[in-house]
Amino acid sequence: MLAGMRTNLGSHGQQDAALRVQVLGDEGGALQDALVRVFLVQDEQAALAAETRSNAAGVADFASLPRGDAWVLAYAAGRARVSTPVRLVEGRREARVVLPEAHALDVTVIDGAERPIVGAAIEVVSADPLVSPGRSDEQGQSRHDRLGGGPFVVRVRAPGYDEVVRQAVAPGALRVKLERMGALLVSVVDEDGHGSPEATVLVAGPSLWPARSATTDANGTVRIGGLKAGVYDLKARTGSRVSATEIGVSLRQAEDKAIRLALEPGRMAKISVVDGVEAGAAPVPSASVVLAEQGLSSFPLEGTTDAQGVVVLGPVAKGSASVSARAPGFVPRGAVLLAPDKSELRVPLARGGTVVGEVVDDRGDPVEGAFIEIVGVDDEGMPIDETASVDAFQGQHFASVLGGPRPLLPVGELGVMAGPVPDLPHAGVQATPAPPHVEHDPWRSAAEGRFHCAPVAPGRIRVIARHAEYVEGLGDAVSLRAGGEVRARVVLRRGGLLTGRVLEEDRTPVSGARVEIAAIQGALARTLFASKDGSFELASVPEEVLVSVARPGALADVVARVVVSVPNGERRRIEVLLPKPRDAMTIRVVDDRGYPVSRVEVKAVALDPKVSLWRTIFTNDDGEAALPDAVGLALRLTLLRPTKAPRIELVDPAPPTLSLVLREGVEATGMVTSRDGRDRVSG
Repeated sequence: MLAGMRTNLGSHGQQDAALRVQVLGDEGGALQDALVRVFLVQDEQAALAAETRSNAAGVADFASLPRGDAWVLAYAAGRARVSTPVRLVEGRREARVVLPEAHALDVTVIDGAERPIVGAAIEVVSADPLVSPGRSDEQGQSRHDRLGGGPFVVRVRAPGYDEVVRQAVAPGALRVKLERMGALLVSVVDEDGHGSPEATVLVAGPSLWPARSATTDANGTVRIGGLKAGVYDLKARTGSRVSATEIGVSLRQAEDKAIRLALEPGRMAKISVVDGVEAGAAPVPSASVVLAEQGLSSFPLEGTTDAQGVVVLGPVAKGSASVSARAPGFVPRGAVLLAPDKSELRVPLARGGTVVGEVVDDRGDPVEGAFIEIVGVDDEGMPIDETASVDAFQGQHFASVLGGPRPLLPVGELGVMAGPVPDLPHAGVQATPAPPHVEHDPWRSAAEGRFHCAPVAPGRIRVIARHAEYVEGLGDAVSLRAGGEVRARVVLRRGGLLTGRVLEEDRTPVSGARVEIAAIQGALARTLFASKDGSFELASVPEEVLVSVARPGALADVVARVVVSVPNGERRRIEVLLPKPRDAMTIRVVDDRGYPVSRVEVKAVALDPKVSLWRTIFTNDDGEAALPDAVGLALRLTLLRPTKAPRIELVDPAPPTLSLVLREGVEATGMVTSRDGRDRVSG
């Protein structure tokens, strides 16, 4: 070991690895006396293996290091900390780190009342792969030095507060305000109004999904904290008793809201899944069954049928419910009604069919690796759209929710992880295991171009094949019977090559312009960005496409559209000239008293079909809205707002400023009759 080196090798294995680290400044010169540390990562733990300082040549040498994944961290006065992963093997490895000038970021964390928050967890993410963690002190402050030049991503969280993430933060100072989160104070009572201890409370919402569970205390109450403002669904159950689902409970920021859930006797639903609609149909074991109260629920009940094709789910609250079932080899069945007065239900499944076929190119050669999609209409008139990803998602989703809602972690507040923020991203340097053996995907064409898809819903179907090197192909329509088999053949064409440039009117290239290419017939949709000289290129283009272009400063606003024909197997070159930018038009909306009207939806459409302008904007509190790139055009404006009468205005040309009056709406009711008013006509 070199002088000054400290080690913590412990019980690591063979120590026959060596490492030479070259430390440079960002100007290219060697840095002397830089502190270089080597952390060995093993079993998801990072341990300091060795450290030393660089010599006059900026070199730090390490010998007798253990083999394995490691991180090298380098520090120097006035320089940013830099880290890099390295794999240590027998013999010597070389590593190179460049330390730029150091910058600092001072983060101050306060609450809604402008008071400092102590102990907030702060992470500063820069170009370096290791985050810079910290905790706010008594003044709510945390200093992060030895950073690069930015920009940074800053994440701040504290128990009981909503997490905040700031993007594109520059070095210097940052002030972050955390808003206190809300809580639901849930009381669960029995039929006599007494508190129900050990009851399970389920809660879910748009910001809390999938559903979570909590357990009431001896008084039948539980506090569910750390919730964002929004709406939540709640339900309670214990034993054979269950409450009705409270739907759409509103919670404001920092509000503590009391909710009372009353238990009542529930029913256990016996679901039998059978093979077909015949009276003596055989049971279907291992079928996945989902029961949703009132047809749609945040807290569905899931189960798997036994050897007799039966599963018992519950307790189920009063009212109707719908049942869905799926099993290997069968077509999934959904929305089977369980009546409010019934506790048993028979769900027949239809056997799926099989689609076999081949994918070839326009010369008849097989195409390997094409993705298969099957579309059509089933025997009941419902749409069919089946792919491998849809089937896999449904299966994985059922498996993930089979165990029911996960419990809330008892760490004070929802969403807060216990323990310090790790300094090293251990998972990023673990040895990559050998990929498991995966059999061929039946929903992709094999080496001979063949595919074999099952189960597929019986009906009138067509096969779509997609491949990155070809234009998507559509097979002929065929009829598939339950349990039957049909053959399909899909021919893929190579398509053409479309190249182009995006230019301003003065022929200046538009770097970074957004180019969207969509097929006139078919599902092709690709988004590209023009290079520095304004050029773009796309292969495997169908015969006719629509090219839409937006400027880099307003990627959502299409300013030019052109339809292009691309012959199969040929190259087509185009130039897209963007029109000269127009000034923005200011629209001011007032009521019949002259007061501004906010939140008016303004839909603007250019009347000239050669002009690409189709936007929706909203007025602000001053009743104003800016319509970019609009002055001088012929426009159709539609103004909409609840309680106000709609207004349609045609302007030609559009002026720089336009004032419009939106009057109060009136409600009209009437009756439609026939035979001189003697008969009322419905519908």
